[in-house]
Amino acid sequence: MRAKLKACCILTAVILVNALVPQADLRNGDYSIPVFRVGQQRISLPRTDVIISETGDSLRELDSLPLLRTGQVIYRYRVANRFAFFRGILDTTAFGKRPVLYTFNIPSWATLSDIIQYRFFRKPTEQYGNDEDEIYFDAEHIYIKHFSEIYYYKDNSWNKLEGSPSLPLGGIEIFTDPPGAQIIIDGKKTGHFTPYTFNGLLAGVYNFELVLPGYNTFQKSVRIYPGNMVTAAFELLSDMDTIYISGKAPYGLLILPQPPTDSLFYIDSTRVFSLKTRLHPGTHRLRWNGAQMYESIDTTITISEGVVAYFDYVFKRRYGVLRVVPSPSDAEICIEGIPCKIGEQLLELPADRYTISAFHLGFINLKKTVTVTPDTITVCRMDLTQMPDIDGDGFVDSVDECPRKYGLFGGCPKMKPGEALKVKTEEIINFVKTDPLTFGFSLIGGINRVPTSKRFGKLLSSFSGVKIGGINNYRGLTIVNNYHIQYRGLFTGLELGQWIGGLAFQRDDTLEIATKERKYLIFNDTINIIEPVMYIPSTAICIGLHYSWSWVNMVYAIGYQWEDIILDQIYNATDDRLERITLNNDWWFHQIGVEASFNFDGFIVPSVYARIKLPFGKPELTRWLALQTGIQFKLVPSNWKNR
Repeated sequence: MRAKLKACCILTAVILVNALVPQADLRNGDYSIPVFRVGQQRISLPRTDVIISETGDSLRELDSLPLLRTGQVIYRYRVANRFAFFRGILDTTAFGKRPVLYTFNIPSWATLSDIIQYRFFRKPTEQYGNDEDEIYFDAEHIYIKHFSEIYYYKDNSWNKLEGSPSLPLGGIEIFTDPPGAQIIIDGKKTGHFTPYTFNGLLAGVYNFELVLPGYNTFQKSVRIYPGNMVTAAFELLSDMDTIYISGKAPYGLLILPQPPTDSLFYIDSTRVFSLKTRLHPGTHRLRWNGAQMYESIDTTITISEGVVAYFDYVFKRRYGVLRVVPSPSDAEICIEGIPCKIGEQLLELPADRYTISAFHLGFINLKKTVTVTPDTITVCRMDLTQMPDIDGDGFVDSVDECPRKYGLFGGCPKMKPGEALKVKTEEIINFVKTDPLTFGFSLIGGINRVPTSKRFGKLLSSFSGVKIGGINNYRGLTIVNNYHIQYRGLFTGLELGQWIGGLAFQRDDTLEIATKERKYLIFNDTINIIEPVMYIPSTAICIGLHYSWSWVNMVYAIGYQWEDIILDQIYNATDDRLERITLNNDWWFHQIGVEASFNFDGFIVPSVYARIKLPFGKPELTRWLALQTGIQFKLVPSNWKNR
């Protein structure tokens, strides 16, 4: 009886040990792992800021290793006593965040399916369980946070990989004959046409399609190398020309376009894995399921013996309507990929998942993810919750009655400087990320300039008097003379000084000007038609920063003004002749501007502006204090696309 009891105890201990020890994780030694194990695990995106879901706000576990396109990554992390694998898109903004994300090249001896089996360590160790929990892989790289050096164990020795804190980026220049072909990358339209240069592409292999009406769609897989610019030139073939297969072929060849999703083509009832397919001569049914994002394809194609056929097709997105209703109604709404705007939004968007954020002073920020479905109106309500401590003094506002009773910071303790700076910094960063490309030009306005040199001002008063008007670049009108570009918080401007009218000499007597070498007289003579005039032509450029809050835009820039001061029809008493004298007067300036916009949701945005120039540096003759006001129009291309 004791022997049987002892045997049962030993058996129970063995079973418990086998249950507790994760032997399924130990394949090819203690320093490697099993590649896949079927699971139904899901993780939400807040768990990682390196990978973006392709289908929503969560990642679904894989049960096999898929073929990755450039930009797609496999996310591997430890779940209990096993490893789980997820696929998504690499979030390139992760390289500008903390902790630092490092890029490692996959060793030359390995492919993705090889290297994904290995554990990685921050240093050599005999404790194989101390490997890194979260690792990202693509077809050519490994991505790990914190550490610029990692180790893996192979062939009874430790091997080291050295990483870089930057993305492996490259570029490509594409030319076609004839030009003007639409460029499609991995089945997705870029909106660009040849010739065109792409910069900042993630290194890897891309499938380029070039589409031009009247020509066969051209396909080519091109590898982008890090730090290099690839030049590719292609000759497009007219769709009027028949292309034959070399040699005698009892079949035809069908060339298919690259789908923008993982959905495959079906020919008749057979799934097609290659974009180049041999088919028997005759008529075949071609199908492709675009699901919710793209229009599906169901058509017939005719194949001729020995001939190459092209299925020239540009995949079409499906669209739906998104309505965002904020509460309070003047909250700022930011929709992924679209500039932030104030108040309710109604947009026609491609069917997809979008992240929506809402912001309002005194309320807790809110973020949601919604799916825009085709041919429907999706309503998203953003109901913000009021902060219990708006003034940030550490006491609930219902207790200290701040700021409800006294007003924000009006008799209430102010927010700590560090917290206030943090809040404002976040606002500015968000503005820079969403600031759209904007082109602006003035319609009509006024200019008023005051010279800082009293000596020159005395001369100027003899020409201008007290009169104001005309187009003289001093005190008068300006018409379509200011142009600017705004993008991502940057501002650059161009000003054309208009001087059609000039400033006529106003005095009835004679003004004498003497230099070391000559003597000049300025006077009006109606009999001999001598009418002295001063012109002030100029051109100015500036570059700086801008920040928009609601409908108000603030601008600060530093600029340089090329300026001449011209005195026409003045009498040279020394040489006894009338002359035209040109004096150089270039100068530097600070520019501060305020703009108030109307109808800021449109493609054309009217606004009023006021700009002040504050000069600095040493001029030839004089510096100017200048004030310009007027009406201008802004063109916002992104609003045209989203209209």
